[in-house]
This record gives sequence, C-alpha cells and structure tokens, in this order.
Amino acid sequence: MSKSKILVGLTGSIACYKTCSLISQLVQEGHEVRVVATPNALKFVGEATLEGLTKQTVLSDNFTSAHMIEHITLARWADIFIVAPITANHLNKFSLGLADDLLTTLYLAYENHKPLYLAPAMNSVMYAHETVQQSISQLKRRGAKILEPTSGLLACGETGPGKMIEPEHIIATIFSNNKKYLITFGGTREVIDGVRSITNISTGFTGAKLTDLLTQTGNSVTALMAQGATQPNFAQKVLEFIDHDDLQNKMQHLLKSFHFDFIIHLAAVSDFSVDKIVAGTTEFSPSRDIKIGSEKSISLKLKINTKIVDQIKTFSQNKNIKVVAFKLTNTRDRIERSLAVEKLMNSPGVDFVVHNDLNEINHANNTHPFHIYGHGGYDHSIQNIKELAINLEKLLAAAKTSARTTISRFEVQPDTLS
Repeated sequence: MSKSKILVGLTGSIACYKTCSLISQLVQEGHEVRVVATPNALKFVGEATLEGLTKQTVLSDNFTSAHMIEHITLARWADIFIVAPITANHLNKFSLGLADDLLTTLYLAYENHKPLYLAPAMNSVMYAHETVQQSISQLKRRGAKILEPTSGLLACGETGPGKMIEPEHIIATIFSNNKKYLITFGGTREVIDGVRSITNISTGFTGAKLTDLLTQTGNSVTALMAQGATQPNFAQKVLEFIDHDDLQNKMQHLLKSFHFDFIIHLAAVSDFSVDKIVAGTTEFSPSRDIKIGSEKSISLKLKINTKIVDQIKTFSQNKNIKVVAFKLTNTRDRIERSLAVEKLMNSPGVDFVVHNDLNEINHANNTHPFHIYGHGGYDHSIQNIKELAINLEKLLAAAKTSARTTISRFEVQPDTLS
C-alpha cells in the first residue's frame, strides 16, 4: 500500500469514537494524517486524543491565530479527504456549497479530481429523509464516494441503517480503489539534427484523457508523455520523453523503482531511428547540436528500434503487472486489422490490446470507437474515451483479482454510459 497524506474530518456524532480507531490504523500503516473536527465533534471525542494519535494539531476554527488559511493549505496538501462520521447537517451543507466552518470551507477548496470519502452516521429515519438522499445523490454526481452506513442498534435505541461503516472497511474500500497506473502517450521524435526529426501524428489526446479520468476515480496515475503532447489536467506525476531511447530508459527506471499495478502503453513509438546521415560524400551521425544545410540532398540510414512493449514485464519490479497495449491501424480491411491486433496480442507480456483505426476517428463530432481484446476471449466495443476508461478500470481490477492473465468476456460485465 502506498503512503498517502490523508485529511480526516469529524462532525458531531457518537460515531466519532470509531474515527479514533480509523486514525490509529492509518497512522500505523505509515500514512500522514491531519484532523479537522467541528466543535460539535469535539464534544464526543477529546482534542488531546486526536492530537495524541496523529502527533499533529487538531484544527476546528477558521479563525484560529496562525491558521487563517488552513482551508487552502490543507486542501492542497491532502491526497485523500475522509469525513467520518458525517452528519445529516454536513451532508446537506456540502451539497449546498455552504461555507460556515473550517470543514465546509475545506470541502469547497478541495480539488475535485482528488478522492473524497464520506461516511454518514445518523438515525435511520433521518438517513432515509428525502433531503438527505438528494444531498447524497448530488455529492455522488460531483464525484464523492459515499461509504454507506450499516444496519444495527443505533445510539437512539432504534434499529436500522445509520451506523457508520467500520474503520477497517473504510480503509479496505479506500485502498482497494487506489491502484497504481503508469500511462505512456504521445509520439516519439527521432532526431536528425537540431531542427529536424522523424515523428508521427500522435497528439497524446487519448492518453491525457485516460490519465484525467482514471485519476478522478481515485487512482494514482503517473503520466509519461511525449514533449508537446496534450497535457493532462490531473496526474500524480508527469514526466516527459523525447525519443525511443529516452522513453525506454524512463520506463525502465520507473518500472524498476516503483510498484505499478497496471501500465497502459499508448505511446506511439517509432519503429526506426536515424543511424547515419549521408550528405554528398560525407557521412555523420544524427545530433541535436548540428543543423544540416539545405544545399545538398541527404540520405538517411535507419536502424530498427527495439520493441519496448516486449520488455515491460522484464523491467517491472511487479512481475504481476497487467499490460494494456494500444494498436492504431489505418485500413478499412478487417483482416488486416485482425492480423495487426493478433500480432500485438502475441507480444510477450501483453494482457490486453485496445484497437482503434484512423478511418473511424473524428474528434470534431467526438467519434472515437475502440475495441478491447483479451487472451481469454474477452472482446468489447467501446464508443468513446470515457467509456474506455470505465471499462478498462473494471477489466483490470478483475484481472488483478483473478491473478490470471486471461479473462473471459463473461467474467466482466461491460459498462456503457446512459
């Protein structure tokens, strides 16, 4: 489990005692935890207890001296924001966008691409109230993860749903979603001289969008993108590559140095790079430090580049990493497409192939169909990038859980957007 900066909020509920256990477990697992408690929450659990668990000052007031802008600094600091317990009062405040205490201002200042988890605790009739359910639905639409309460004996003496989910289940839910992705995208540029190169038409648009979408669902995403490619808005880390060798070296370093659960390899890698340049009777090597004159014709001697996709599992410290490779074709011939996909599927270590064809892409009207293939007979058509992200996340989670490299199409029910 990777170590995270976790902001824990507490509101006024008897369930605050459970949050002490949650904080303790998070700290023991090596996470850095800060606490924001409403004044009502501190009536149920002592400030000294929370400070003892975190070794950090507990914040409660927007206007405490030396902490006037904590709602901004803490919101930027946190990787994950958990509010447990959250009362009906604060669910409704979050939904309406009210900002009348430190916790609500933190909610508004917290960047919406980062994971937010809310664990309600209240009387079952209050939880079922139309206003509360509307607030929950609104918060879900904005991306919040609602950790549904369980049923049991409540503090009021009644029995029903409303008990805050147990701390161990909160941790399991949060970190089961927090998968580590490495996504490569954009086209390589193989140098000829300081102003010329061999490249391709890849913009990196699909990779940037996948990076954003997978980050927004709570995953940790490292983007390794070509210089000049479409920039993702959200990513845990962004690195750039220039040419085939630069991409290969950086992938090797990342995969050997860090644990990744999945790699989505969209990078459009040149099959060739320049070995020698011949101008008249002069032969020389490519270099960014020269500029070839235009007075004479030149000939380029190309060399075959290694297939990076074949080396991913060799590079990776996680030998169970799941590899998704992309194949772009430019033909209307179905047989040619199938052969290209089959060839990539037979590459060492490739678990899934996502195929798209240049003839079917039309960004002007948001048309970009994909097709996912797997070794176990899995195949599914996708209509756009958002659907692709949803289905890849679900498919890879199933593949990781199964500990096998083959997934039948019957094991994963494809998701589509309504």
